[in-house]
Amino acid sequence: MAIEMDTTTQVPAGDSETEGVIQFAYGLTPRPEDALPCADDLKGLLAWRKVLRQLELIGARADRYNGYGYGNLSIRHGDGFLISASQTSGSLDVTADDFVTISSWQFDRFWVEASGSQPPSSETLTHAMIYEGDASVSCVLHAHCPQIWQHLADLPCTSADTTYGSPAMAEEVRCLMRNQPERPLVFTTRGHEDGVFVCGPRLEEAAQTLINTYVQALEFDVAKEMQ
Repeated sequence: MAIEMDTTTQVPAGDSETEGVIQFAYGLTPRPEDALPCADDLKGLLAWRKVLRQLELIGARADRYNGYGYGNLSIRHGDGFLISASQTSGSLDVTADDFVTISSWQFDRFWVEASGSQPPSSETLTHAMIYEGDASVSCVLHAHCPQIWQHLADLPCTSADTTYGSPAMAEEVRCLMRNQPERPLVFTTRGHEDGVFVCGPRLEEAAQTLINTYVQALEFDVAKEMQ
């Protein structure tokens, strides 16, 4: 039997104290052991997660966002997708059990149907909008990077008035995906501190694009240090 959770909340724009708060309602069905995602489906994602965790593009730190975990990853899976569970970003190592299967979603209800042992990421519906907006996208990486967010102002972005995980964010992402045809696509969330998304048809290419964008942003700091 699905566990129905009504967790919808209203969150002020730019409020880092609300980092990680789930703003949608969801049904969570316990997943049988024999229904865990195949290791091959997650092997590449878990490997790249280690890289992003070491670079602190995802993670959890006491001095950032009041200690809440930040960042989440997903890959297309069947008719839905697999996404990291809420507040697992701080873990050094994760397994298939730390991912939630998203089988369906409804934007009008702001509802997600999921299976697994943990709640889905607070950014789940933003990921869903990306997958729905482009059938070629196979993965979505959401990182937090102050350097990219601050230095690369020319990247596509969502509005500073739009909070993370909200209906307005999902709608803005729908428009952004339509108006920005390049893939992999990198965009920032101006109303979600340090938020960066990358999506694309191939995981390796999307992950490398995120890292290359990070290096590009770091060049601003290096140039300043060299003055």
